[in-house]
Amino acid sequence: MAHTEGSPSRGAAGYPLKMIRENLENIPDWPVPDGYRFGTMRQDDIGLWVDIERDAEPYFTIGHDMFYSTFGSDLQEIGARCFILYDDRGCGVGTASAWFNPDVGGSPIGQVHWVAVRERWKGRGLGKGL
Repeated sequence: MAHTEGSPSRGAAGYPLKMIRENLENIPDWPVPDGYRFGTMRQDDIGLWVDIERDAEPYFTIGHDMFYSTFGSDLQEIGARCFILYDDRGCGVGTASAWFNPDVGGSPIGQVHWVAVRERWKGRGLGKGL
């Protein structure tokens, strides 16, 4: 179910965007292609996260403080909720996070957040795996 009102997120055309899934049933499994692997983020990886997001984001500027303003309230959760996708050479090519959004219907809800794939690696099915 998609909702658009009152959301801080914006779709590609700049319209407010919020997509909500009421449960975790029947979620398809989209493995990443051979040659790629996931790693959990550490606080040392915040600069890499910023670099990936900057490379992937064509619509607005990603400042170095973006990670802290988004996730800084609970940095201990990074290792459990933020992930980097690496290619076979160990280059970070994508990122995704599973975070909490306290502003949905008055109670916290899980949120797939800040999914990004570097421009050079787009079109390879990596976003589905993320």
